[in-house]
Amino acid sequence: MALIHSNKLHYLILLIVAGMFMTACNSNQIKNASNGIPASVFRNSLEDLPKHYYASSNIENTLFRPEFINLLININREEGPLDIFRLRSAVQNWNTVTTGRNESINYNIDHFYKFAALGNKDKSSCINQTECVIDLSDIIIAQSWLRWQPRQVNIKNTPDFSIPLLGPLVKTHDARLLQSLESIYKHPVGKKLIEHALKTRLKIDIQPLSGKHGHYSFSENLVVIDPKVVNYEFNQRYLIHELVHASNQTISNSIEEEVFAEYIGLMIQNEMTQVPFEINPYAIFVDHVLHDEYGNLPSRNNIKGHLSALGIKL
Repeated sequence: MALIHSNKLHYLILLIVAGMFMTACNSNQIKNASNGIPASVFRNSLEDLPKHYYASSNIENTLFRPEFINLLININREEGPLDIFRLRSAVQNWNTVTTGRNESINYNIDHFYKFAALGNKDKSSCINQTECVIDLSDIIIAQSWLRWQPRQVNIKNTPDFSIPLLGPLVKTHDARLLQSLESIYKHPVGKKLIEHALKTRLKIDIQPLSGKHGHYSFSENLVVIDPKVVNYEFNQRYLIHELVHASNQTISNSIEEEVFAEYIGLMIQNEMTQVPFEINPYAIFVDHVLHDEYGNLPSRNNIKGHLSALGIKL
């Protein structure tokens, strides 16, 4: 009986030791798992998402999804900037806790390079895996557009609306274009843009542009717009867009300048037509960053300074 009792006691001790060992393993696994940032915490991390920030782009499935950016901020603070491999791991981590396709992030190496280049003045320095990382400077630029709230543009000195001769702006006389310019001039911001165009002897020409609405040539100081821009009042924002570009009398352009040109153009058109179309600066920003052509521009330039010199405050 003593031998049997001894064997049972020995067996019981082995079970306890084994149990302690297993508990230690599980505890260690939990500890290791807790070292990773739980992506689930960030799935609904924005209490008040800007209205229609998905409006013109499939942002929710990209690295630029606002909630995913919150995860990237936390990783940066806890573990440092993300190279291409750590970003892939963050995407995988995120996708393991998603509840549907609309929440998942599509890993796209081109999007990584474009995100990682936001904080670089020289985008050519971010063209390979070893030199590119997404750090807080890149994220701050993206977040600045997410937080930027559209508001009325402030004008210094309420202008007098006596309309000057606008003929010198038009390369070839066109009554429709003159009528459009006159209506734009009646808006306080439009007036500032047209006065600058007159002062700098800008010319505006009408030419078919095969799908494009307009462009500004710095070297020629010339705006070219498609005929449909002057034929339809809800396209006049494209003419205003080019006038914003013309306010920058340097060769530089940027994603920031493109976003402000879009926003100002639509803002003026909304007030002219009294038919408001909503626009979200963050959606415009991401669309331009991911665009094959615009995405190669630097993220910022001095467009705010150029507009401020005209009395237009953003």
